[in-house]
Amino acid sequence: MSDLAKLRQVEDENRRLKKIVADQALNIEALKMSPGGKILRPVQRRAGVQAAKERLGAKERSICRWMGINRKPLHYVSKRNDERPRLQLVALATEHRRYFLP
Repeated sequence: MSDLAKLRQVEDENRRLKKIVADQALNIEALKMSPGGKILRPVQRRAGVQAAKERLGAKERSICRWMGINRKPLHYVSKRNDERPRLQLVALATEHRRYFLP
């Protein structure tokens, strides 16, 4: 193998290792940003991912992988309309005052 081919191979390896080190540095920074303990609520997850995106400039996929968060709940929008059952409960509560007392 010629010296030029060996040099290219070493440069490619060096480039790959630099990318791994940069990825690890971002991973460490994202973990420092995350609050201690588990992030249980979807609202907290969204806020954490958004803050990390703004601060680190990394992609959502990478941040979710670093924080151990599934990406699907981040984009979930409820289609449920709770207005009618809520109005029915209010009507029942006003009609029968003692139903909702302890």
